[in-house]
Amino acid sequence: MSVAVVFIITFTIAGINTGKQKNVDVAHNNVLIRDIVDVFDCSCGSCNKKLIDCDCPTAQDTNKFIENTVADGRYSRKEIIEKVAERYGHLIDKSKSKG
Repeated sequence: MSVAVVFIITFTIAGINTGKQKNVDVAHNNVLIRDIVDVFDCSCGSCNKKLIDCDCPTAQDTNKFIENTVADGRYSRKEIIEKVAERYGHLIDKSKSKG
């Protein structure tokens, strides 16, 4: 009986820790996404807004691309910025692509 209780407690704690790590990963990704979005203007050519402030279809497409690339986990911030700049253009300040 006590072995079963220890087993249940161990898996409960492991599940809680896994959930916490997922929350940390999501929070980290959200900060990274916002940081990347912030260095671009919207590329639609008609709204003259920063990407972070725009909700047009072009901005939504760009944001989705950024979200998917961050979630992929294979690229650094700099590489993602370069990919977005190559695909959509409108990087506000090339010095912000560092790091």
